[in-house]
This record gives sequence, C-alpha cells and structure tokens, in this order.
Amino acid sequence: MRALLINPYTYDFAAYNFWSAPIGPLRVGAILRQNGFEVYLIDCMKVREEKRKDDGRAPFITQRVQVPPPLSGIQKTFSRYGFSRDELAQALLHVPKPDIVLIGTLFTYWYLGPKEVSELVKSLFPKARVILGGLYVTLCRQHATRSFKACDLLVPHNAIWLLYEYIAREFSIKLPFTPSAFDLDSLPYPCFDLYPQIPFVPLVTSYGCPFRCTFCATPFLFPQTAQRSKGSLLDEVSHWHTLGVEKFVLYDDAFLYRKEVHAKPILRALSDLPFKLQLFNPNALHARMIDEETAFLLRTAGFREVRLGLEGLPRLISPHTDGKLAERDFERAIDYLKRAGFPDDSITAYLLVGLPFQHWKEVKHAIDYAATFHIRIELAEYSPIPQTPLFDAFRTHARYPIEAEPLFQNNTLFPFSWEGFTEEHLSFLKAYARDRSA
Repeated sequence: MRALLINPYTYDFAAYNFWSAPIGPLRVGAILRQNGFEVYLIDCMKVREEKRKDDGRAPFITQRVQVPPPLSGIQKTFSRYGFSRDELAQALLHVPKPDIVLIGTLFTYWYLGPKEVSELVKSLFPKARVILGGLYVTLCRQHATRSFKACDLLVPHNAIWLLYEYIAREFSIKLPFTPSAFDLDSLPYPCFDLYPQIPFVPLVTSYGCPFRCTFCATPFLFPQTAQRSKGSLLDEVSHWHTLGVEKFVLYDDAFLYRKEVHAKPILRALSDLPFKLQLFNPNALHARMIDEETAFLLRTAGFREVRLGLEGLPRLISPHTDGKLAERDFERAIDYLKRAGFPDDSITAYLLVGLPFQHWKEVKHAIDYAATFHIRIELAEYSPIPQTPLFDAFRTHARYPIEAEPLFQNNTLFPFSWEGFTEEHLSFLKAYARDRSA
C-alpha cells in the first residue's frame, strides 16, 4: 500500500513561512508508515532557500495571479505561494502510483489551493482515494463538503478514527496501529525525514487551552487539555538532534498551563541536555504564568526569543479574552525575562487588532504602553474564525459575507473595518508599532 502526502500551494494577499510546517499530514504519514504503508511527500509550499533566516523562517516562492471571482472588487495584489499546478503535475508523475492521497488544509481562506490540488490528483490518479483533512475541514465542514467533490473522504483533525475506518473498509485490511490523535505519548514522530533537509522541527507538548477567549477556536478544536510526558518529548528532541536538527518550534497554545508539573520539568530537562538547542515560540506564551524561575528556565533551555500576548489588558478588549492578563502580570513577566538575560529585542508583545468595533485609539494606547518596556511590538490582525463565539455574535456586522464565503475570513481584508478603525488607521498603526519597537 502506498500513501502520498501533499502540502498544497495556496493563494493569498500575503504569506510567509513563519515556522510553518504540515505537522498534521506528516503525523498521519508516520502512523500509516507504522502500519506498513510506503509513504511519499510532495510539499508544494517551497521557500526561497537563499532568503532563509538563521532562525529558520523564509519567504515562500511567489507568483502574482488574478484575484478569484468572489474577491473581484478587492484592489489588492493576489498571489500564489509555493510552486504552480503545472509543477505539481510534473512532481506527481515522478512518484509511485498511490493508493491513497492525503491533502492537508490550514487557514479557512486558503481552501482554493487544496481544491485545485485535489482535482488534479483525481484526474491523474482516478483510482486513488483522495482524503482531505485539517483546520479548514474542521471549521468549515459544510463548505468543504460542497466544494471538494474530488475528495473521497473529509477528516476533521479531531476525528482520525474516520480515516482508520475508511482504510479498513475500502481496502479490506486491518490497521494494527491506530493511536488516538490526542494521546501525545503514543503518536509517532512526524515524518520530517521525508524532506531532503530539515531546517526546524515543530514540537507539540500539549493540546488545548484553559482559557476561553471568544476569538479563538482552540476550545472548539480541543475541548479538553492534554499534556505530553517529559520523557516522550526528550526522546523526540534527541531523535531529531541525531539527524542534525538544532532548531525547534513550540506549537503549543498553552505551554505554561500547570507549569509546575509540565513546563518546568520539561525546561529543566532541556537545559540539562548535552547539546544546545534553539527554541522559538510563534504562539504567544501567557505572561501571567511567567514567574522568575520560568523565565530563567526558558533562557537556559535555549529559547532565543519570547513572544507574549498583550491582547488581554482590561482597558482594551477584556470582553473577548477571558480576563487572562492584567497589566501587573505583563509588567512582572517582562521584568523576569529581562533579569533572566533576554535582550529587549528578543521579547515581543502581540497586540490583537481588527476586532469587531475595536477603536484604533485603543490599539495606539496599547502600543504606547508596550513601548515603555523597550521591547518588540507586533500587531496580530484578527481573522474571524468559524465555530468561535465572536464569529457567531458578529458575523452579520462584517463588511463581507464571512459566513458564506471563507475567502472573506482573511485578516488582510480587514472584515471589521468601521469608522472608528479604518484601513487607513491600520496602516498608521503598523508604521507606528514599527517605530516604537525595540
């Protein structure tokens, strides 16, 4: 049995490889491999290697394309990221004919690329079973069912048992290894060894988040929290290190939750390894959970930077953030991190902007507040995400039909622009944040 994993190209107004990797499909590929499958990979999201930064990030290969019909009135540059349909077709001709093809999805508004890929695959391999999974399938199930006619099965990320049952039924075989997607200690390592070189490896030490921010889909995706054992994580880090990997990226939503029994033991163990790591956290850590010891351990474990969420200041947007941060928590976290040896420009505060009826002056105030600590400031533009309370409450207030068409859920379109926060205000705030950053 042969399985082909495809990380599809995508279309967007802007995209960058900010430590992104198709960890879901690679994890499924590893499961299938343990069940005796031959597993192959085509990653369409190619980057410009000559532009890759020392920390592992890189710009995607890009080509400008025509704006799709639903977005015909949008006066912005639209591009394809990754290699083209024709290049994919050539790559498909050089892989053994697969029995199943697994295509991953990420953002809801990136579905056009996977749709083209699924149709191409079905035309070239009509007997292969084409399976679509990932976040888009999970959050926009009805839209995916209508749009992906070339797919034989849709698998939400939290229902891998559907894949197991489908393979057993369609191919009349029994899979001996069928781990739960939420049992982090039993899951095999994602098959990053299918790449010719591995610039970094994502690490997942936990699923879920104890907070219930109304803009976030994590409570829907992971109703309960699950944490991985320290030994399991160390084994994986050592495995990849033997293959030459030094950079690791933390994908957790709530790494510091229950830190005394989870994060701190892991950080101590990473600090004691006989080799040095470079660690990065594109998802913000919770500032309230950083104490003096945690800050020190983050530093000694190998974190090259720390990114914090500042979206929860009470005087800003607390109705949407579950009250998870007070100013004193943020100030204390910054102090601990600096005392642990983190330079000013290695600490970043994320500010969430573009929320429904948020006023631009609130964001400017938050920028001024963060700037007093001489740290980096980055604006995180809000994308309306289906299956979240904020989406349900304000979907009719957006200036585009965000419920009917996922393309309009793109944060680049600023769907909740209003007179108190226009695109002109946003442009000003982006420049202002750059000027006030460390």
